[in-house]
Amino acid sequence: RFCCFFHSSTNLTISPLRMRSSLTRLLPSRLLSSSRPSSSSSSLGDRLVVSEEVRAAQNDGVGVVALESTVITHGLPYPTNLETGRSLEDVVRSGGAVPATIALIDGKIRVGLSSSELERISQDKKAVKVSRRDVAYALTKGLTGGTTVASTMWAANHAGIRVFSTGGIGGVHRGAEETFDVSADLTELARTPVTVVCAGIKSILDIGKTLEVLETEGVNTLVLGSENIFPGFFSPRTPFAGQTNSENIEELAEIIALSSSLGLPAGTILAVPLPSHLAAEGRTVEDAIQLAQEEANAQKIRGQAITPFLLSRVAQMTKGVSMRTNIALLENNARVAAQLSNILAKKTSTPTSRVHATTKQVTNDAKREEKRPKVVVVGASILDFEAITTEDLKHDGGSYSGRVVQRCGGVGRNHSEAVGRLLAAAAAIAREGTCSSCSSDVILLSAVGRDAHGEHLLRETGKHVDVSRVLQSPSTPTAVYMSMNQRGNVLYGISCVEQIIEKITPEYIDANEDVLATADYIISDGNVGVSTLSRVLEIAKFHNRKVWFEPTDIAKATKFLDSSSPSTVSAVSPNAREFAAILKRCGVDADPNSIFYPSSLLPLLLSLPPSLPHLDLLLVTLAEHGSLLISKELIAEKYKVTESAWGTVHVIPPPSTEIVSVSGAGDTMNSALLSSLLHGRSLEESIDFSLLAVSHTLRSTDAVAVELSELDWRDTSFLDEQKKIRVSN
Repeated sequence: RFCCFFHSSTNLTISPLRMRSSLTRLLPSRLLSSSRPSSSSSSLGDRLVVSEEVRAAQNDGVGVVALESTVITHGLPYPTNLETGRSLEDVVRSGGAVPATIALIDGKIRVGLSSSELERISQDKKAVKVSRRDVAYALTKGLTGGTTVASTMWAANHAGIRVFSTGGIGGVHRGAEETFDVSADLTELARTPVTVVCAGIKSILDIGKTLEVLETEGVNTLVLGSENIFPGFFSPRTPFAGQTNSENIEELAEIIALSSSLGLPAGTILAVPLPSHLAAEGRTVEDAIQLAQEEANAQKIRGQAITPFLLSRVAQMTKGVSMRTNIALLENNARVAAQLSNILAKKTSTPTSRVHATTKQVTNDAKREEKRPKVVVVGASILDFEAITTEDLKHDGGSYSGRVVQRCGGVGRNHSEAVGRLLAAAAAIAREGTCSSCSSDVILLSAVGRDAHGEHLLRETGKHVDVSRVLQSPSTPTAVYMSMNQRGNVLYGISCVEQIIEKITPEYIDANEDVLATADYIISDGNVGVSTLSRVLEIAKFHNRKVWFEPTDIAKATKFLDSSSPSTVSAVSPNAREFAAILKRCGVDADPNSIFYPSSLLPLLLSLPPSLPHLDLLLVTLAEHGSLLISKELIAEKYKVTESAWGTVHVIPPPSTEIVSVSGAGDTMNSALLSSLLHGRSLEESIDFSLLAVSHTLRSTDAVAVELSELDWRDTSFLDEQKKIRVSN
């Protein structure tokens, strides 16, 4: 808040240009020295109490995220405030960082609260709202204080914390040319080198004037997104731009780290637009805010009373939508802050911000080096029934001799079992001393009915995969698929899948973000809806995870292109017809009947521009004619045929083996290729291994051959045989 003294009879009119100049003069940053913390924070004496968890994280080079406490003491009602406080800490922890909620308790500034302290401030009805100017007063009186953006930044800086997550920042109020009502947040940002991760400037403020002041005071205004559009809290888009933008948080972290290294005294705003899946709710809330602001103006509500009034009125008008959206926004910002804090922690090596390595740190680093390969699979779990015959089918209503096989299926589930079995096989090798880090960690995110079929799928799949997060619906039956197999080829299939697949929602994905965030690779099949796939890709993009998309059929092949983040997909494995559909979606017409052979597909690829430049791997399966593998960086000389705009082209011959059923063969090939690459083997070795694995599935009536659990990638006898076949071809 700025105070300006004028004679009571003075009539003051300030133009927009002079407004900027006046506000700039009022901000006294040129009179202030940097607020960089000393290693001891001796000026605060014993008033600053940093938790052991936070100190340990700083010593071990782990990111720490400061969290304000006014959202708990004044922003939300009990018990929602307590639940939100704990949820934000959980989000930070799931991102691999340590949360440090800051509050004033019993005459101390506490950085990192215990569970009981968090509960205490959530229920203290006498808690006061503490901005920077109020800190000394509240400490003297021994009051419980919820810290605002300004005071949280100040305390975090003294505790050596570089990243702070909040909802939105304050700024220049509308009509400030008459009232000079400007948030203390701007003053703090001008003199405190802490990065504030937020959803932008609250839309009730004058965003344009606020950005002008921030620019004048040397505050970085960075936007995390594909467009340089500065967000307005519940509004992901405003007419204003930030300083710069990037979709890559690493790039923005470089700017932040260099600003710190140069000794620049101002803070940084990292603005995170409202996620697309919350856009509708955001518009509803934004409309309500504008109405509530009009009411506040009419009632002349000002100062610290304005925020509680707006929160209350907007909650009433939106019937709770604003509160849910606000919490989701806070959690999204906390996710970004956790990632940023870890990036900055790795870049920091100066003695002022990090003590020398301890034995505990060395132990943690060693554990990180031996991290187990972790794969999370999102997709369908289906109980398959396959009718198999060698007779000529005439479609005349007659009966034909053969057999009917029941198996656990579903493209997503098949991939999870295959990867689980193959990584278990690698773990068995590891126990013999070949590898010290080959144990498996495969998690399936799927849905089944709470029925006999669902129980069977969970029981069988659970032998090789973590199925504890699979959703069980009490009202929707487990998915079932029936296929017709003639001499090893599937002629057609009939499915009852869609109902249960609809249970795999974006909200279900959000609830499992913790495992997606730490996966070495995510596999998603095309059965899930576009909105669900979009959420998977958004999370993967945020946490910099790689995603393999398996189309499953022609109608679903282009779902990843229809998603909110298609460039996050790094590998795709269509068959010829699915690839034709993808090409058509990219504006290239290709006759699917003419690309079933490598010899016909290859000229097409060589003539095409790179329509999908983000892909690291494109694996096109061509049934009995083998596969075509295009890789951006990896090369397998034994299979390489040429270079193209898409990458290095490899032709993989089909394995020479008896074919009992092709069901699951493609899933096994993808899984074997990925499993091998995750263990650091070359692309050539991985292709060899995938051929060995798929030969077992082709000889089995199961979608995933049980023999995969026994495979030894060091065994070359099968590969020697394949080499002879390759030479003859």
